[in-house]
Amino acid sequence: LAEGRYNPSLALAYKIAEVLQCKIEDLFKLV
Repeated sequence: LAEGRYNPSLALAYKIAEVLQCKIEDLFKLV
């Protein structure tokens, strides 16, 4: 994503997406 830097919140978003069994894109639409 933006500037290719590691983002802890992005890692968290992946975990949330995994738990909720949804796509990362869907999570970011909600925000």
